[in-house]
Amino acid sequence: MRFAAALALALMFMLSAAPAAFGQEVTPAQIEALKDRIEGIDDWLADAEKDRSAVERQLVDVERTISRLTRERRSLREQVKKQQQRLVELQGEEQTLTQTLERQRESLKKQIRTAWMEGDAPALKVLLNEIDPDLSLIHI
Repeated sequence: MRFAAALALALMFMLSAAPAAFGQEVTPAQIEALKDRIEGIDDWLADAEKDRSAVERQLVDVERTISRLTRERRSLREQVKKQQQRLVELQGEEQTLTQTLERQRESLKKQIRTAWMEGDAPALKVLLNEIDPDLSLIHI
């Protein structure tokens, strides 16, 4: 019995010394608190994973938007280039038409001057009134 008592005493000493070797004795409340902390960390990790998934979805959406806007910008640049080319063409046409109009004005001035110098009043009247010359000859 002394042996059993000594063994029990040695075992108790070893068991009590083990937590002391780690710095302190672990109580059931500390174990429960540790479990609660672990659960809290697990919850935080799960939330972080959800947040990460949401952010990844947002990133995909933003990348799609950037891609769409890039295509739109490219298309708009092409349209601007075409419109600028069309503007140059129209400006050329305008210049040609302006030159034609100026030549016609000069020709009309010469015709009026010639008709006035010759004293041809009906021809001058036709030119000044913009009457159809074929119709005005009928009334003369």
